[in-house]
Amino acid sequence: MILYKQIDPENIQTSEANKDGSFTSGIIRKGEMRLNSIGGEYSPWDELDPSLVTWLDVPVWQAAKDAEAALQAFKASRQALIDSAVVNVNGFQFDADEVSIARMSFYTVALMAETDSYEIQWSLADTSTGVMTDITLGDLRLAQQLAVANMAAVWGV
Repeated sequence: MILYKQIDPENIQTSEANKDGSFTSGIIRKGEMRLNSIGGEYSPWDELDPSLVTWLDVPVWQAAKDAEAALQAFKASRQALIDSAVVNVNGFQFDADEVSIARMSFYTVALMAETDSYEIQWSLADTSTGVMTDITLGDLRLAQQLAVANMAAVWGV
């Protein structure tokens, strides 16, 4: 027996379990025309017996699609805030995106035995790539803390 299920407003999925245990499926597209055995055109959608189709509740489906689109837009805007984040520490502008936070973490862990006055070089958000600026480990530690706090605020944690 072939089963017909509308999966969106424009498509019906067909499926059939065969006697040999195999399974076949396909899609019937609304408005698609095919040729019959004598060369005439027909629409498989229009030829279906409506009583055999499990019809989609289109308003419910559309509401779910709209909710998903709104969620994805929200996530994208939130991610954009994180990706462009910058924190200011003692006049230094540090990138505060997730990759930069990870780099700060690696560096502060590697230098955990050093004091805050330990001097290092860091590429800052407001300098060209590859240009290093003298900062202290304390500056970097504070930048990491502020960057994580900013990310938590954006994410609502």
